[in-house]
Amino acid sequence: MRTSLPKQSNRAKRKNGNGGGEVLKEFGGGFPTYALYQSRYEMTIANKAAQEKTQTVTVAGKCCENGIGVYIDTAASLPFSRFEKLIKSTKKFLVDFKAAEPRQMKSETGADFDTVLANIKLLAEKSSVLLRIPVIPGYNDSAEVMKKAGEYICGLDAQLLPFHRLGAPKYEAMRLDYKYADCKAPSVEKMNELKKVNELMLYECKSSNF
Repeated sequence: MRTSLPKQSNRAKRKNGNGGGEVLKEFGGGFPTYALYQSRYEMTIANKAAQEKTQTVTVAGKCCENGIGVYIDTAASLPFSRFEKLIKSTKKFLVDFKAAEPRQMKSETGADFDTVLANIKLLAEKSSVLLRIPVIPGYNDSAEVMKKAGEYICGLDAQLLPFHRLGAPKYEAMRLDYKYADCKAPSVEKMNELKKVNELMLYECKSSNF
């Protein structure tokens, strides 16, 4: 896998010019475990510029060596020290922002809200960040929740993603209850409504900084 991924990316790069890239994430979704947890990967990526190409090859390191953009898909719930080693070699961090208040994030995802928010702000200062907010009916699909989220992520670009049930088979395979089994995707009208709220919050925030 370490060799096939860069080869695929090189093909995409040749086909699309400089638009080719790789999104690093854990195979089951969520944190890019093999990029953030394993020290040899961290060191290969962090010290890529000073290393010889004969040293240990990794997915992210190989992509960087070949001029392929690396994108980290993350929930941003680890200590920031894990990200620092990757910043120089990462083109953009795609951060899932799954709750607009501490208790909700802790109860639904197990993540610490303050840690996530601090990481988002630090990454935005040191790199490029795109926040991705999943819109889940009955959970965060209201203008009030989106306004609250906008207050926390003031000035940062955010993408609203409609809920889907593609993860259901994973729960079934693990014989776990899937609490959103009966949840339907938000309507186009609802998504447009929330996008307008998000755009307004972004505009107001940027205007207040002038």
